[in-house]
Amino acid sequence: MKRKNLTIKAIRVLLALEQKPLATYDELSIITGYAKSVVFGIMKQLSSSKDHPSYFYVVGHPNLHALGLEVVDVFVHANSIEQVTNLYKICQAHPYTIVFAPCYGATNGALVQFRIPVNSKSLINDLFSHFKENNVIQDFQILNFGTKSIYTSIDVKFWDFSSFCWNFNWEEWFSFEISESKTEPKTFGKVGTVKSWLKKRDIAILAQLTDDARNKKIDMIKALKQQGYNFTPQTFSRRLKRVKDECISKYRVFMDLASFDLLNCIAILGKGKKKEIQELTQRVSSQQIPFHSVFKSEKNRFFWYLYLPTTHTADLLYHIRPKFSDIKMYYIDQPRSHLFLPWPETFNEEKEDWKVDRQFMVDDVITALIPKDESTD
Repeated sequence: MKRKNLTIKAIRVLLALEQKPLATYDELSIITGYAKSVVFGIMKQLSSSKDHPSYFYVVGHPNLHALGLEVVDVFVHANSIEQVTNLYKICQAHPYTIVFAPCYGATNGALVQFRIPVNSKSLINDLFSHFKENNVIQDFQILNFGTKSIYTSIDVKFWDFSSFCWNFNWEEWFSFEISESKTEPKTFGKVGTVKSWLKKRDIAILAQLTDDARNKKIDMIKALKQQGYNFTPQTFSRRLKRVKDECISKYRVFMDLASFDLLNCIAILGKGKKKEIQELTQRVSSQQIPFHSVFKSEKNRFFWYLYLPTTHTADLLYHIRPKFSDIKMYYIDQPRSHLFLPWPETFNEEKEDWKVDRQFMVDDVITALIPKDESTD
């Protein structure tokens, strides 16, 4: 169904959400200057209904350091539709999958992302090595970026209400003089601090927050009951607060892509001189672009995943290309991508740790892909 163009008031409410993703109606009223009843009406219009899906959603980002987890990105080459289908089955079967995103360009296959226990990356390599040797996939490349990701979000202050396009200039962004950062690197303390009290039901709550952080408590309780986790309102409120406080690092607002012409989803993998990589990293961090993106860099490489207006993709590539010795671009099939929520069964309550054995992370996934008639032979 075709969406209606958003009003300036609706845009301002979305801007307020950007500032405070979990804001109450009272808080949104204070930020926007609109009456609470006006804010309530606008939020109702922006939320999902039988006529249209939601114009926005708020997700919680798991605190990987506290949880003792790390993210691994893998580009998987597939030379047939059958291999792409098998790859999706692998993602469905793997207990730690986050994203399956079909892609074209430098890689014809998919970008796959896992959220795995720290120091278990070798098992991801073993899994895909097995599938490569057995022609389930053609090839794969694990992206090893150890630094923290930089996230950028939509900033609709750059959205032109009259022309319905973005007033953002990449040439100006690349020429903007950045000041040298003198901030000390953050220290995060011990890895996996929450594992001592974490339960499967807490991971189920975490999954709710990564799916829809603004969902009502009563609806979360109903959803969790369907999964076999029963809470009283008081118990749920206590567990929810602890999960929010200790297991979530930040909240991000994702706005409807079509409403803001953000229909091009691309990934860029680049190599270059260390100085150039450091400058780009600092530029993304200090002079953020007004589009959703995730940026990672390390030594002489960077990885940038972006949602862009159609007309901006060429401009970005035009300005990046001269600065780096090797650029690979991937077109991400966002409409056919799939997200996976954290799975409570990945945690062993008795050992107070994530399941990280080869049987769980490799062998069971391999077995899941064997047709039933073959597995019973």
